[in-house]
Amino acid sequence: TALALAALTASLGFGASLRRLVSTPRLSGWNFDALVISDDGRATGEKLRSLGLVSSYATGDNPDILVRGLLVNALAFEPGSFGPSIIAGRRPRGTNEIALGTKTLRKLHLSIGNTVPVSFIGGPNNEPFPAVQMRIVGTVVNPQFFFSQSAGGDSAAVSEEIIDSASIPDHPPGGAAAYVRFAPGISVGRGVERVRQSITGNLFILRRSASSDLANLQRISSLPNVLGALLAVVAAGTLAHTLISSVRRRRRDLAILRTLGFVRGQVRMTVVWQATTIVLIALAIGLPLGAIAGRWAWGLFVDQLGYVRLSIVPLIAILLTIPAAIILSNIISSIPARAAARTQPALVLRAE
Repeated sequence: TALALAALTASLGFGASLRRLVSTPRLSGWNFDALVISDDGRATGEKLRSLGLVSSYATGDNPDILVRGLLVNALAFEPGSFGPSIIAGRRPRGTNEIALGTKTLRKLHLSIGNTVPVSFIGGPNNEPFPAVQMRIVGTVVNPQFFFSQSAGGDSAAVSEEIIDSASIPDHPPGGAAAYVRFAPGISVGRGVERVRQSITGNLFILRRSASSDLANLQRISSLPNVLGALLAVVAAGTLAHTLISSVRRRRRDLAILRTLGFVRGQVRMTVVWQATTIVLIALAIGLPLGAIAGRWAWGLFVDQLGYVRLSIVPLIAILLTIPAAIILSNIISSIPARAAARTQPALVLRAE
């Protein structure tokens, strides 16, 4: 019973964390509503703000870089604006700092505090610039863009300062990209349509959307609930089996209680209290262990995806489990309790 309750609690925590990930774009790297690439990111952002379309924006770029030879798609943000989704550490500043995704760090056997050679790809021939040594100051999660040449989950973030300092021909100061957050009341779809109507010239817009990983997770987001229901049935069945077996084994003890003056109601309450005690002990063991196991399993799962590791412990659901388990145990115990109350002391003791 304790094991089943622990598994039930773990599935509740895992399911709550999964639903939070699916419903919170920031956790999968979408710290903005749309990426708008044009001839001049700052001019685009200012125009959208003047039209009341965006509440805030950040200029920057979306370069491909080589991190120790590994091709990675990076986000570059100007200083002072909102930035990328940082999991650990802090966002990069200046021209010699970088944040990398969890998968990138794992592949290259790196960690925060290490230095790594980084080459930026750009220029008229789209060739890598000479490598520079950059210090890793954080762990980042970026959206997975369909046009990215890097493998899924490989992410990086830098300050726009290093892009501006590279003196790339025809590169606008501050970057060609504008990371925008639409104003309250403007949906992502409506906002993108308004941007297309408002900005002329070269324009590329990438709106917030779920990656293939998240799309798959959305389809199975209800699975933990189904698993939790099955585990609840298992726990109930285990308790019922325990009580029935206990009544059968202790027929002699129950018969002695009857000879000592216990009436049928008192015998039934003996079985009910036994069930309640079993459930309380199982709750005391299973709930904390399940919460810990759920956090551990979720952390392991989300680290493989490279997303923000935010584990949810559904306290309300867990607390509701306590009275629900006690009530259910009393209902389950009613059948073996009636059987115990029908014990005939003379027949049982004579057989003994």
